[in-house]
Amino acid sequence: MEVVNFIKKKLYPPLKSYELEGLKAYKSGTDEIIRLFDSKINKEINPQNFYLEPNIIYWMKTLNQKSETILKRIGIPNIGLEIKYDEPFSVAGEFRKTATPVFDLKMDEIEWKMDNPILTINIHERFRKNFKITSAVLAHEIVHFYIWYNFIKKGLIKSFSVKERNIILENDEVICEITTFLLGLGKIYLNGIFEKEVKESFLREIIETTSMRTYLPWYFLLYIYERINFIKGIPKRISRKNLSYLVKKSLLRMSNHQDLIES
Repeated sequence: MEVVNFIKKKLYPPLKSYELEGLKAYKSGTDEIIRLFDSKINKEINPQNFYLEPNIIYWMKTLNQKSETILKRIGIPNIGLEIKYDEPFSVAGEFRKTATPVFDLKMDEIEWKMDNPILTINIHERFRKNFKITSAVLAHEIVHFYIWYNFIKKGLIKSFSVKERNIILENDEVICEITTFLLGLGKIYLNGIFEKEVKESFLREIIETTSMRTYLPWYFLLYIYERINFIKGIPKRISRKNLSYLVKKSLLRMSNHQDLIES
């Protein structure tokens, strides 16, 4: 057994000391956001069916088909869609809506310019031939819309305290990434952002080679994925299904810190 553990640590080494210290430092805050949003989303799905499996999305030919499937899965009704690849720009994808909410934390008011939003997503042209990255970008941008639709348009944000609202407004991209996992889109997201070999803690190589930008270090994303699997009691035979080789390899590195995931 000692030999096996030695080989495992050589092949799948633990996090570096500064990575582990960073994870420990922000664990409680990350866990609190997971708890807070999980209670609001209230996604009561059997662990066997918690994830939208990537292969379902990958086989679909059009961006609209992929988007409609994701939207249906997370409970967004039929809406107008404008999804397309666009000329190169500085980010992997961008999300826009025609209805612009004006929210005042103190006055607790929401104003609407339009009642029927159209979801517009532009995806970097260079991803046209990479269905994994395209799908990850779609998932991320659609979750932005989900947060806006449910927490702003439908007024769910009023159930948060002022302190919690400030957390949301100050960390919108981080909230979006965590919510992506809570909605069962984690496999699609991880497969996309781990398309290239990860050698540095902040996904610098992925950013440089694919422009697939993430807002949390790779080990934070994997921690969130594993933490949610632990909380919801999702077995590994389900959570590892349809993940890419690199994601599985990286999860084996995280398994060296199972005590942190389960505490």
